[in-house]
Amino acid sequence: MKKVFVLVALFFIQFALAQSDDERTGGSFTPTSFYQVVPFVFENNQIKIPVTIEGEIFTFLFDTGAPLAISKTIQQKYNYKELYVADLSDANGKKDTVTIVKVPEIKLGDITFYNTEGLKMEEDASEFFKCLGIDGIFGANMLVGKIVQLDMQNKHLIFTTDITKLHASDIPYKSLEFDDQNSPFVDVTLKNGANEIAESVIFDTGVASFFDLAIAQYQWYEKYYPMASVFAETFGALSWSYTGFEDPNKQYIYKIPELSINGTAFTNVLSVGTYDRASRLGLGILDYGTVTLDYVNKRFYYTPLPDLFVFKNQLLQAFDNTITKNGLFVSAIWNKELEDKINIGDQVLAYNNISYQNKTMCELINFKHVTQKKNNVIRFKDVKTGKVKKVKIAQFYLNE
Repeated sequence: MKKVFVLVALFFIQFALAQSDDERTGGSFTPTSFYQVVPFVFENNQIKIPVTIEGEIFTFLFDTGAPLAISKTIQQKYNYKELYVADLSDANGKKDTVTIVKVPEIKLGDITFYNTEGLKMEEDASEFFKCLGIDGIFGANMLVGKIVQLDMQNKHLIFTTDITKLHASDIPYKSLEFDDQNSPFVDVTLKNGANEIAESVIFDTGVASFFDLAIAQYQWYEKYYPMASVFAETFGALSWSYTGFEDPNKQYIYKIPELSINGTAFTNVLSVGTYDRASRLGLGILDYGTVTLDYVNKRFYYTPLPDLFVFKNQLLQAFDNTITKNGLFVSAIWNKELEDKINIGDQVLAYNNISYQNKTMCELINFKHVTQKKNNVIRFKDVKTGKVKKVKIAQFYLNE
């Protein structure tokens, strides 16, 4: 079996060499041993947890693909010391710089974190997260020296320093690797007939999907080991990351005959390609099992739920959208039958008589979109002509 290592994270921050180990890994913490259950809210495909800063409760995104981050509002309110400016590369490959600050104290239940370094969100990122009701990111550097179990069925995280308290010592595990910001990487196995290969991928709880195959990795597979095939392709923009929406580009959906996580095999996995250099497991795997990240012993546990890892038909939107301050716009078209009816850049005005007009960006982000019916009527404003048009769009299943 050939092993492939691809090590990069969604937010990559080059920390200054002058840092102490405690500062680089997330500061110190007390008590030194604990068992803490933290309930979370799962909303907009995000895990949100309560943290306390300066006696005030804030909502943070639990994101293993990013470091600690605080909103511009928190920074302005408490005026934390700005340490230096660091380079950043987000999941879409865009470059930027960020200001690193030191947060003296953060509390998560009975656990207190001291002198933790994190990034200060700039205006656009702060506004986007504000729309989602998120004040900051509880990132991977906060997990060093701890063990955390993610349980989607019971909607809680368990933090501890003793793996035996999670009854996970007898469960098969894989070794964990970490990048410079301590995001976790684990080997998964891809199988296609006689071909079998291990790939090191990031487990990123800031991503809602099940598995995203890196486009560069697929191209390598295509050349040497045919582990996946192109199932659908289009041109457009799909994802938002720290620096904003990605630039329009070729987009792919891949079909992987078999993907194995700690010995649990998933067949006919449909994976959206990512321009990040690393493939990634996302929150979708929690629908089929619990994950334990053991940062103490460097182990990754995956406990499958019984009879829940058979994939059903996966419904794909006929087109994808981009939300801006000016409205909702078509950003990619997956159903080829629509290419002569709608354009990238068309504004979505209404969906089955539900209007998307005159709504703020925050309202659009949090809008409870109507479940697709068998047949849908969507009203667009044509980007080329400026005219309003109605288009009938049927449900579009990927694997039918």
